[in-house]
Amino acid sequence: MRFLPNVRRTARRTSNSRRVYHHIVTERGLELARESFDNPEDLLFRLVWDTAFWMAADYEFKNRIEELMARASHEWSEKTRMMIGEILKENPYMS
Repeated sequence: MRFLPNVRRTARRTSNSRRVYHHIVTERGLELARESFDNPEDLLFRLVWDTAFWMAADYEFKNRIEELMARASHEWSEKTRMMIGEILKENPYMS
């Protein structure tokens, strides 16, 4: 993974007890968050929302880095733009 926040590396699991679904986020054995859902549709929404959020954050970071590199050097900005172009050719962003 390239320069991703620690939250990205957390473990996520779900469990089902008596028709209540639990979404538990842990990192290095520490529980960071726990949510319970009566409706599986609400749990699915939460899981997809988390995924979409990190996809959007990753997209924003990749595009912002070009601005930051331009502050350091015009050459580095161009090199970064080319690298991002290659990444997007191999992994196009779907909207």
